[in-house]
Amino acid sequence: MRLRKETFGIRGGPLVEVKLKFTRHGPVLWEDGKRALALRWVGAEPGTAGYLGSLAVDRAQNWQEFEAAMPRWKVPSENIVYADRDGNIGEHSVGLAPLRRNWSGLLPVAGASGYEWSRFVPTAELPHQFNPAAGFVATANHKMIPEGYPYNVGYSWAPPYRFQRITQVLQQAQSATSWTWKP
Repeated sequence: MRLRKETFGIRGGPLVEVKLKFTRHGPVLWEDGKRALALRWVGAEPGTAGYLGSLAVDRAQNWQEFEAAMPRWKVPSENIVYADRDGNIGEHSVGLAPLRRNWSGLLPVAGASGYEWSRFVPTAELPHQFNPAAGFVATANHKMIPEGYPYNVGYSWAPPYRFQRITQVLQQAQSATSWTWKP
């Protein structure tokens, strides 16, 4: 472990010196003298300043440029929607998703036991769609991955009721000759 000492000022109190510990897997969150729990997080990987990828997304002029910008989006994981002046729409779920040999990532494992991240899911293989048959894109933090998706990119999603309601409203709008928004 690497040890780093930091001093923090406490309002109305004395300075406090804290010993911070780091491993090759990340900062130590807990230890009991025999074991330590360290956290490896995709946000600590090189090039993962939050929303840095938006600089490339903001310059995209068409779907091809939008898709070319997607690999730059690393953190946070997002469902990014697309629309252009020609009436095209799309969505790309992006963010670094580690691939792990021999385990799912749901529980801690020993740091020296062969459970390292091998790579990240390629951006082109993350869920995305262009001009979907439904005629719209709806996303509300629900499960976006299709059944049988080959990668474990998550296990917990928001309940689908918001997505279902968005879908219902958009389907009704498609069949209406005109409509007025009423919250």
